[in-house]
Amino acid sequence: MHKFIFIPLFIIIPLMLSSCGKKINMDVKQLDGKFHYENKDLGFQIGLPAEFEYFQTQRKKGVGLVDLEFFVPTADTTVAQEVKGYGKPFLIRVFEKDAWTKIGNNPENKDFIKFGESDRIYAIKFWNEIPSDWKQNWNEEYKKNLISLIKLY
Repeated sequence: MHKFIFIPLFIIIPLMLSSCGKKINMDVKQLDGKFHYENKDLGFQIGLPAEFEYFQTQRKKGVGLVDLEFFVPTADTTVAQEVKGYGKPFLIRVFEKDAWTKIGNNPENKDFIKFGESDRIYAIKFWNEIPSDWKQNWNEEYKKNLISLIKLY
């Protein structure tokens, strides 16, 4: 009778363990020093630099596109803040392909940099006015590095 108990356990336990993928806590800095943000629905992940501690995101849906906005704490109140105490260093706009064809060249999208394509088009826009407590690290190289940290699925 004991054989019948152990056989199902040998089958069930490996199945349970294989279905449990390791989920990364986006609020905790990982061993590589980055905060790993993943959005399976929009088809990308990004490793945010250590300076993004306490980052927040906000999702906005438009016709043929979705914006995913990233916010970081800032003490500079002279810069416009959509969320009190937070600046918006960048947003990722995910276009449906047909929407990109129709609206990608609109003047409202002129500040977006296309960085990837799969079944959708991915573009990024950086803040226009950098808060004083972010100016020290923020430059063209930093922006290029952020784009390089985005991985599409």
